Amino acid sequence: MFPLATPGVIRGRPVRVPVDIGATCSTVQPGIARDRRSTATPGLALVTANGARLSAQGRVHLDLKQSDRNMMHEFIVAPICWVVIVGTDFLAAHGDIMEVRTRKLSFGAVKSRASCRSIVERQATARAGSGCGA
Repeated sequence: MFPLATPGVIRGRPVRVPVDIGATCSTVQPGIARDRRSTATPGLALVTANGARLSAQGRVHLDLKQSDRNMMHEFIVAPICWVVIVGTDFLAAHGDIMEVRTRKLSFGAVKSRASCRSIVERQATARAGSGCGA
C-alpha cells in the first residue's frame, strides 16, 4: 500500500507529496535542495521507523505548492526514496489535518510556530534523558 500523497509542485517540478504522520520532520531529496542555500548541520541524523539512522545533509527552506497554496517550509535534506515527504511539523505549521480513518487531508489556515529545528532539538533533549541513542 502506498502512503497518502497529494499532488504538489516544488521548484517548478510536479511531485507526489506523501504525508507521513509518523515523521516529525519534513524531508527533501538532496537533488531538490541543490542550488539552494542550505544550512549544514553536522551530526544531524534521522531515525527511521525501524530504528535505522539516516544521515542528513542539512536544512533548506523551500516553497511547496499544494492545491492553491504556496507554503515556505524548512525541510531536512536527506537521501530518501520520495522527492519530498511531509511530516507532522509541516501539518502543524500550515494548519493541515490528516484524518487517519478516512485517509483524508484537510488544508487549514491555523498557524503554529513549531519548526523542524525545534522538534529535532526537543527530541534530542528527550533522548538524552531517556537513554535512547541520538
